[in-house]
Amino acid sequence: MRVRYRDVDGRVREGGPDQVRAVPLERCEPLREPHAYNGRTSILTRYWSATTGAMVVCGSERLMHAAMLLDFDAAITCFSACATEIAWEDGSAHGTASPAFFARTADGRRLAIVHPGRAEPDGARERQALEMAAQAAGWTLTNLDVPIGVRLAWLKVVANFRFPELFDAATRPALLDAFRQPRPLVHGVAEAGLPDTALAHAWHLLWRGDLLFDQERPLIPVSAAWTADTAHRQEAS
Repeated sequence: MRVRYRDVDGRVREGGPDQVRAVPLERCEPLREPHAYNGRTSILTRYWSATTGAMVVCGSERLMHAAMLLDFDAAITCFSACATEIAWEDGSAHGTASPAFFARTADGRRLAIVHPGRAEPDGARERQALEMAAQAAGWTLTNLDVPIGVRLAWLKVVANFRFPELFDAATRPALLDAFRQPRPLVHGVAEAGLPDTALAHAWHLLWRGDLLFDQERPLIPVSAAWTADTAHRQEAS
């Protein structure tokens, strides 16, 4: 079994899984980018990550939604897409397997994330190859539950406000104070004595996790939001 990857300097490298234990694959460029071709059913996309400040190349809309979910997750400190190709052989059988993403968590774990919802003719062998490589390389192999329906809808909404220029240190204290009690977003902005344009800053605080909301319901300007310490007080009571 061999792992191919492009190092942080852009050079293609190859080695056994045990030889890449110290390689920060979550920071590496894609080994190869997906390309459009006649008959391709998935849509190639690029997603700008607020976590890394860089573009993530995605081979489908579903992978873009997965990247969006990783970007929203406060526990993820860095991630990359299409970073490796694992070539495996088993007797006369051989093939390749590639995690969709590599990610680093705040507590130092290194995640190898399989393609969400991907179905392969040789899926069992591919999964086995990934599991063996992960064990040797010190990765945690994991699936990613990409949201659908309402949860995907609100993820898309808050992702529109992920850009750092929407963070306003001057309005943040007033907004957090206004949402000490759950109230509709537009009402909280008004309660803070801020103009309607400050609603964009409130949406950004939802993206950051400074403000919370009901993730099982549609997210619209009159949806209720509250601060994290409000949620803690409610749990304690």
